[in-house]
Formats: sequence, C-alpha cells, structure tokens
Amino acid sequence: MNFKLIFSFLCLSSLSQILPMDQFPCKENILGLPVNLGKSVLVAVIIPENFKMIQSEPSPLMEFIPKTETPDKWSHIISTQIFMGSNLTAEFMMNHIKYVVVPNGVTNIKLLEEFKENKDSYSVAYFAVAYTKNGRREVLFAKYFSGPYDCSGIQYTIAIKDPMTDEAALKIMKEYIEKNVQIV
Repeated sequence: MNFKLIFSFLCLSSLSQILPMDQFPCKENILGLPVNLGKSVLVAVIIPENFKMIQSEPSPLMEFIPKTETPDKWSHIISTQIFMGSNLTAEFMMNHIKYVVVPNGVTNIKLLEEFKENKDSYSVAYFAVAYTKNGRREVLFAKYFSGPYDCSGIQYTIAIKDPMTDEAALKIMKEYIEKNVQIV
C-alpha cells in the first residue's frame, strides 16, 4: 500500500485488484482507510456523489457534507479518521467518542445502539447516540475498525428536523454504512 492509495479518492478501476467490480456501483469517491496493512486490510468507503469534502486536501481527518451546504450549517456530515501506527483499538475509539467527545456541550443524550467484535485480522466497534447540541437534535453513528497497529473509522451525523425521529435517522445511517462501507 502506498500513501496515495490510503489518503486519496480512488476510482473503482484502481481498486479492481482487491474489490470485485460489482460490489461498488459508483465509479468515484471511494476512500481507502487502513486497518491492518500487514494483512492488506482496508475499509473502502463510498462518499455520496452529492457530498463535498470540507478540507482543501486529503488528511487523516476528512469531513464531507452535502454540496449545497456549508461547514457551519449542514444537515448531514460524514467524517473519516485514520490513526496509522497508533495501536488504538476500535473499542477504544468508540469509548473515547462516546464518553469524551459526545458529552462535551450536549444534553439529552440517549444511547441507541452499541456493538463490538473481534475478527481474525481486525476488530470492529460501533455505536449510535442521539443528543441535543446548541438547541439542535443530532444522531451520530460511529464505526471504527482496528488491526494491531492501525485504526480507522467513519462517523455519520444527521441533524434531526421534524418529523424525523432519532430512530429514523439511525436507520438512514445504518443503511448507508451497510451499503457503502466494507472491509477489503
């Protein structure tokens, strides 16, 4: 693996050696996140075509919002994080976000779901939480993957507007993750 593969948006043809062509229907906006480079394990993430990256260039933390929105006023935000060589675990990241990041300045916190599992060459942990921040209801779904040295993850947050419920937002996020985030 090289730096460009890990941090760049990839065309599907660039991934044809490791992904069956029919698994990912879109032709661009695929991001590879390292999980266990020693065993060539990556997380492939398809960013929706109608989303734009907030940062000016790829970095270990990248955030994506709908193209018609601004970083200060978004309805959906997808974030990816890469911790290469960090020895962080997926469970540690889940707990860090759940107990340190989320409670900072929020009220009405409700844990919606939580899961963790150790696989042969990687671990996975995810959780979903609803909360109110600055008078706005949001639902966050975070899923992290880790190998012995590397940890990467995706977070998807939706700002809730009536009549949407926390559970309806969670369903949207889980469907996106199931369809567009895969171990390769």
